[in-house]
Amino acid sequence: MSRGINELNSGNEILETFSYGVVYVYSIPSDTHKGRLKIGSATVRAIKPTPDDISQAARERIQQQTITADVPFILEHAELAVTNDGNYFSDHHVHHVLKRSGYVRRSENSKNGHSEWFELNLDIAKSAIQAVKENRSALSTNERNASYISPFEFRPNQLAAIEKTTRAIRSKRKRFLWNAKMRFGKTSAAMQV
Repeated sequence: MSRGINELNSGNEILETFSYGVVYVYSIPSDTHKGRLKIGSATVRAIKPTPDDISQAARERIQQQTITADVPFILEHAELAVTNDGNYFSDHHVHHVLKRSGYVRRSENSKNGHSEWFELNLDIAKSAIQAVKENRSALSTNERNASYISPFEFRPNQLAAIEKTTRAIRSKRKRFLWNAKMRFGKTSAAMQV
C-alpha cells in the first residue's frame, strides 16, 4: 500500500457495507386491484436492520414503482428474506410457492406471465413467505383452505342477539346459566367466563 493511503486510513475505522434482502407485500386501494397483492423484494442496507429500516426499504422500492404513476399504495407486510437455516431468498421463491399451491398471477392490463400481482389475501401471502423460510415448496392444505373462509356481516338482529348473550355470560346471570344447564346438562367452561 502506498504511504498516502496508509496515512489516510491510520485514523479512520473502515466499516464493511452490509445489506439484507427484504420481501414485502403491498396493495393498491382501488377497484382495479381489489383482491390482489404484489409480492416483491428490496434491499436494506444496515448492519442490524430494525423493523423501521425494513419497512423503509420496502416503501422506497414500492415508491420507485408507483410514484411516477401517482398511485397510492398500502404496505401490508415486510420482513427480512432469510430462511430458518440462514439462507437468503427472493420474491421469486415466494412466487414459486404460490404457483405450486394453485394461486395464479393476475395482471390487470396485460397478459404478463411474470406479473408479481397475485389474487390472494394477506394471510396466504404471509404463509407463502413462511413456507419459503421453512424450505417448503408449497402451502399445506390447511393453509390453502384457510383462505376460503370469507367473513360475512351479521344482520342487525343477529348482532343484537350476540351482544345480549355476551352480556348475559359476562354478568353470570343465573337464569342464563340455569337454561344452559338444563339444555346441555352442565355448565361449560365457556359459560363460566
